[in-house]
Amino acid sequence: MKISIICVYNNKTVLDDCLLKTLHEQNNDFELILVDNTENKFNCAADALNYGGNKATGELLLFIHQDVKLFENNLNDIIEYCEKLENFGIAGIAGTDLNEGYMKSCGIHNIPPKPMCDNQITKIERVQTLDEVLLIIPQDIFKSYKFNNKLCNDWHLYGGEYCLNLIKNGYSVYVLPIKLYHYSNANSMSVEYFITLKRIFNYYKNDFDIIHTNCWGSHNPKKTNYTKFNNYLQ
Repeated sequence: MKISIICVYNNKTVLDDCLLKTLHEQNNDFELILVDNTENKFNCAADALNYGGNKATGELLLFIHQDVKLFENNLNDIIEYCEKLENFGIAGIAGTDLNEGYMKSCGIHNIPPKPMCDNQITKIERVQTLDEVLLIIPQDIFKSYKFNNKLCNDWHLYGGEYCLNLIKNGYSVYVLPIKLYHYSNANSMSVEYFITLKRIFNYYKNDFDIIHTNCWGSHNPKKTNYTKFNNYLQ
């Protein structure tokens, strides 16, 4: 199975020290597509990722952050897991439980390293939304469904919205038991995050009774009290 790896980066040093250094230690062949955003050519993640994804020729497209350190055999394990998935829409390495909304993963993050969540997984599981650190999309799905640059016109929630759209259209979302290291302090909240979150809630309020987010809990999109967002939305 041919695999394409797409990374949008804005820091060449971080890219070289994290993703590229460990990527070239993998035993699998891959197509690498780097999207240089050091000069802010792209205003939102959706546009940048769609640009890179449209260049990809692999059967699997891996959209990955620049500050990820892969472990041995990560790519091989991803391919083997994806070959087992039924009704495969998108997969990742951290996601929200379908019913309760708690995070599931076996990855590590932060500085110093710690588990991404308390609920460590050992097998493939279906989830509702995924963390954007790594998103795996079959080529045929990406041809039909692009990242939404209208709902997500900044750098937040583009992966979660993509998951909701695929579920709405009958596909499944999976989290894989892949251990990798996201070399990040996970502190990326901003005003734009909450503006986009509100936009997504309004768009999907008739499709989902509950929407689970990776950073801001679970919400009924029809009954969300936005007053608690006031400090961010004013």
